[in-house]
Amino acid sequence: MNCEDIYFRNYFLNNPLSEDERQFPIAYAKVVYKDYRFLEAELATNYHPQNWYCFAVDSKADDSHGMGKAHLSCFKELIKKERKWEYLVTLQNHDIQIKTNEEMVQIFKWLDGACDAGYDFQSEAKRDRLDGLNKNFNWTFESLKIFKDASLNKRFNEKGLPLKLSLASGNIQASLARPFVEFVVNKLDLTKMLEQLDNLSQKLFFNRKKKLNLREYAGDEFFLQTLLASDDLKAPNAFTHKCIDKKINVPYVNR
Repeated sequence: MNCEDIYFRNYFLNNPLSEDERQFPIAYAKVVYKDYRFLEAELATNYHPQNWYCFAVDSKADDSHGMGKAHLSCFKELIKKERKWEYLVTLQNHDIQIKTNEEMVQIFKWLDGACDAGYDFQSEAKRDRLDGLNKNFNWTFESLKIFKDASLNKRFNEKGLPLKLSLASGNIQASLARPFVEFVVNKLDLTKMLEQLDNLSQKLFFNRKKKLNLREYAGDEFFLQTLLASDDLKAPNAFTHKCIDKKINVPYVNR
């Protein structure tokens, strides 16, 4: 597999299709692990030269674990100054783009800098996973050492309690404004957070009442949703946990 062979097998656009699209590049971060020919064909179908595409390749990955770390590796590559884009879309191996690039640009302009992610607080399984994560791990900023600036981890809220992440769950697919992605990469150290989320698939949580074994589930669905909804992080262009607390369904367009 090399660039020459990929170009030989497929047709790729050489120029943006419109001035609006040229001025509004989009980045894609996709975790891949199998079905290479499908992935190559999907890239060729939706490729636009002004956009940026990052593929995090992991032959050991699957749809249930490890995607937080993989997406983060793409974030670090895509925020380099020479790579200009307005929004970043996180995807899984078999996700297919069903909107044209022109439509994507228009949708992101309507979002006007807001990040787009889905939240699920009604699923019984996800509520049990949230309960397991909250009971078995410490999510305070100080415990996680989540800010690279250590002084920011030692803060307290108005009740005198240490600041902590507000866990939330949803789908892995999301559309993220560039200021949020830069904040995640430049300001946060997510090492321990990701370790604890990954441990959800390794540590056995067992709910005797509902007979639900939570070991089979991973924590990737909590990664971006938690960062976006944790008000205490004060992440730019982020969401809020208030809608989740009030059980308000907020539509989203990414999936």
